[in-house]
Amino acid sequence: MTAWVAAGLTGLTLLVLTPLFHHLPNAVLAAIVMVAVAGLIDVRYPVTLWKQDPIEAAILVVTLTVTLTVSLPSGIGIGVLLALALAVRRMMVPHVAVLGNVEGVYRNVTRFPHAQTEPEVLVVRYDGALNFANQAHFRSTMNGLMEQRRPHLKLLVLQADTMSYVDASARATLRVLVNEWRAQGVKLCLAGAIGPVRDALAADGLLDSGDVCFQRNVNDALTEHRQPGSVPASHQVVAQQHR
Repeated sequence: MTAWVAAGLTGLTLLVLTPLFHHLPNAVLAAIVMVAVAGLIDVRYPVTLWKQDPIEAAILVVTLTVTLTVSLPSGIGIGVLLALALAVRRMMVPHVAVLGNVEGVYRNVTRFPHAQTEPEVLVVRYDGALNFANQAHFRSTMNGLMEQRRPHLKLLVLQADTMSYVDASARATLRVLVNEWRAQGVKLCLAGAIGPVRDALAADGLLDSGDVCFQRNVNDALTEHRQPGSVPASHQVVAQQHR
């Protein structure tokens, strides 16, 4: 009812009462507007956002500045474009973590310096879909990390449960990389790949080619590497069927 009454009074004022406000000073009108929107302003939020994510806070400041100095449509347009640019940037350069063993669980070695790693095994988590936008980043990142482990590196385990999809362009890149790494004596194993990723790789022939091994988790991949054939076949079937 409050909203209906407010809307009715506003409509009545606009229709029949505007002549009464004709000689009202602009300063008074500005004060009315400022009082109306004062409750919409949260000064503490930009400070909090800066502590959480400086990039998003910078977008907020730019959007606000353009809105106040140019116009509202320009501010909204700039804000949308900057937000899209940030989203594309994060898609092109996903977070990548080298993992180590922490009491049987594989964690980011940067956050867990005491995590145990093996010279001949590199475990990596790639936090993003693998597509045309980040395939160059994937190639350079993987090759750079592998170069740090040579000449002892024998197995690259890619924890794939954070990869939501692999498009056609990325699959072609992955096939080239698999052949390059195999020629260098390094095998690729995908651990925990979800259904859509396995479906995409199966459509490209990588699932059944034998060039890439698939296991349900990192521990199974390492067990298979240390003792070939020690992982039960049922585990591999579960890894292929699990979504």
